[in-house]
Amino acid sequence: SCFRVIIQRDRNFRADTIYAQTDGNEQGAVFSDELISGGRGPAMTTITPGRFLMGCVSDILCSDEAWIRRGHETSSTPVHEVNIVRPFALSIHEITRGEFELFVKRTGYRTDAAFAGTEFGRRCIGFSETDWLEITLHTWEEPGFEQARDHPAVCISWNDASNYARWLASETGRPYRLPSEAEWEYGARANTPAAYAERSWYCAPRRSTDAEEIRKCMGLPAYTVAVRDLAPNAFGLYGMEGNAFEWVQDCWYGDYRGAPSDGSAWVIDGECHFRGRHSRVIRGGGWGRVVRIESRRPGNPDSSANVIGFRVAQSHAE
Repeated sequence: SCFRVIIQRDRNFRADTIYAQTDGNEQGAVFSDELISGGRGPAMTTITPGRFLMGCVSDILCSDEAWIRRGHETSSTPVHEVNIVRPFALSIHEITRGEFELFVKRTGYRTDAAFAGTEFGRRCIGFSETDWLEITLHTWEEPGFEQARDHPAVCISWNDASNYARWLASETGRPYRLPSEAEWEYGARANTPAAYAERSWYCAPRRSTDAEEIRKCMGLPAYTVAVRDLAPNAFGLYGMEGNAFEWVQDCWYGDYRGAPSDGSAWVIDGECHFRGRHSRVIRGGGWGRVVRIESRRPGNPDSSANVIGFRVAQSHAE
């Protein structure tokens, strides 16, 4: 059947979807869907169903510090078992500048950061080596540091990421979307015991703003690197713990009480309202800062930063 996908701010683009999902579901299968307008979409890998423990299993600080300073417990509890009941696919790395540029060129899309100072968007928060909150006018094209086409696209809002996924769906006929938070963590842990302990940590000093000190402690590059420069995990996924933080589909809630146990996104009636704020979830680690699988934090869907990017998911048939 044919249906119409309308991107937010419909002056940017609209397109029809005319195909259906047919891919197999073997673990580790890597594929790249053909685009109607020419070329191929991002490289994807299939991930089969399974069970895992989600949350702060390492018994260390597992939440955004700002959340802790406001008097809350860690947002990564209670630890709970999740049963991923359907196969799905994740892009093997964050969406790159080159991949996002193709979307922009073919649709005329403008990101939220490009509308900074207007009713349509907020400016991208720029982190740098000298100032962790340098408020300047950044965009995905000019994030405040040099990037190549194979670096992750940053200064991307949740709205931008969702619109890119919708575009992929319209171009391929495949059910592209942002991953659920549970799918993201399942992919990040990759059934590897080390992911539950050795690699779930927070670098000290926690409040340092000295970039060199942080890099020495974490062993991270100063800014983004090519998406395949960091070693892949056991599922063949790159950058789950670093390079760029990543948006997921879920609404932000203060902890996991009441979270779905089947791997689906935690969204109620399509809206997200936590204490009067319309917030989505950001996962993973970004350049020069956090490399904890359990790390999670809230973000307004129209906000962005030059440490935040995204990857996409694709639903598979059961």
